[in-house]
Amino acid sequence: MNAPVAVSTTRVVIGWCAVVVSLVASCFWAWFGTLENFHEGWWASSLSGNLWITLHYLSPAAILTALALMAVRWPWIGGTLFVVAGVGVLVWWIGYEHHREFSLRSFPIIHLTAFLLGIVGLAYLLGRPRPRWPAMGLLLVSPDIRFCRLIPTSSFAA
Repeated sequence: MNAPVAVSTTRVVIGWCAVVVSLVASCFWAWFGTLENFHEGWWASSLSGNLWITLHYLSPAAILTALALMAVRWPWIGGTLFVVAGVGVLVWWIGYEHHREFSLRSFPIIHLTAFLLGIVGLAYLLGRPRPRWPAMGLLLVSPDIRFCRLIPTSSFAA
């Protein structure tokens, strides 16, 4: 059996910062996706249609969670995928911008999203959250808890 490799405290702190940012982002998207789903997305005539719409609204949270889990388990793969996702968001927005009247400068949130994805990717590349199992457990369970907690407090409760 191989002995665990010692990791510096700085790398552990950087790794946990990346986990926290990923966790906050995925919980935000689980919250926002749930609210938006019941606000404007629950209109299909069948349950399967409504569940399909729900999948669309919650896919950003699922994608962020999957990327973060990969980055904790395989830092080079997951960190690189985060950086690629940041570049992909920026490229998508630049291409999308040419088909409508808004300019690229009018939506700095897209720049911020791309920048944060890249920074989190670099943090996963440089950092190593230790121990890994609590990081993976938090990333896997917290967005689900947020989603399940918000269903009763969404627009139905008003």
